[in-house]
Amino acid sequence: MDKPGKPIDSRPEFTRPAEREVLPVHSVERDMIEPAVIETGAPVEAEDSAKEKRKQTEQIAKSIEGEFSVAVRPNKVYEYLERNLPVHLRRANNVRALATPVMALVGEALFMIEGRKVEGRENIPRHGPCLLVSNHTRDSDQFTLAAVARRPLDFAAADMHFQINPAITWFLKKIGVFEVKSSLGNLTAEEQAELMTRVPKKPKHVAKYYQTVIDRPVDLGSVRKFARESAALLARGDAVAMFPEGLWTYEGPVLRKAYPGIEIVNNEYRRLTGEDAPIVPIAISDKRVQIGESLTLGQGDSVHTVMAKIAGMLPVEERGYYGSSR
Repeated sequence: MDKPGKPIDSRPEFTRPAEREVLPVHSVERDMIEPAVIETGAPVEAEDSAKEKRKQTEQIAKSIEGEFSVAVRPNKVYEYLERNLPVHLRRANNVRALATPVMALVGEALFMIEGRKVEGRENIPRHGPCLLVSNHTRDSDQFTLAAVARRPLDFAAADMHFQINPAITWFLKKIGVFEVKSSLGNLTAEEQAELMTRVPKKPKHVAKYYQTVIDRPVDLGSVRKFARESAALLARGDAVAMFPEGLWTYEGPVLRKAYPGIEIVNNEYRRLTGEDAPIVPIAISDKRVQIGESLTLGQGDSVHTVMAKIAGMLPVEERGYYGSSR
């Protein structure tokens, strides 16, 4: 295959497939998403572009063999990425390049200030797809994950954060956050009413948002969108961070019943690649961050399997819904 031309963004040029043992899906994302260019940087003609794409696909098909345990049609994966990758996460940007190490430094600084120990860093893969799944009861949890991961993360976050003002929305997208439409469907009407007595009155947008979530109907379209975007990011080779407990219920640092989001994402990823997504359980407490060994959702497993692993790494008083009786 002819050597690819100069990239049209600031990222380093990808290694030619022939020079690598295995070319992950992640390394091919730009070839699929961005228009082809020639050595001079000028756009190629449509016919030449199509021919070059066919050559790349043939070479990639050979290189990707062994990346998954079952045969995957490369075109299927690339077309899926093209349809479902969040638009703002399709290319690298300078803001995210700066934010990744800054967030990690903030997290490490907090570890020192709070005297928090970290165990199991080696369980987070340095490359390739993985889901980082953590409990979430502290404002600093995102910085904690950034510090322990030591690689760029795509964070799934409640749509509330994208509704504060345009500047914050812009910033969140730039640093690798994608939107999830929240739900409180796992609570009964009585539990929802009781929750609203605990939701803080200030800032005002928080209580208003919680009431909006309670009042709106379940949106299956948004669930499918979340699953497809997450699966596409994983298929590209990204690390995706999720907090399965969803919205805070202001009950203190205890585990709450999780939503089945990671199950839905894993099912979509399996449908695309034939593989289960590697899941890394992470337990965050006041004095310790413990990272468990990677696992997959096998037959009969669910999000509760993962949450039970997290609970086992937390102090007894923080295990909440996943206490010893479960």
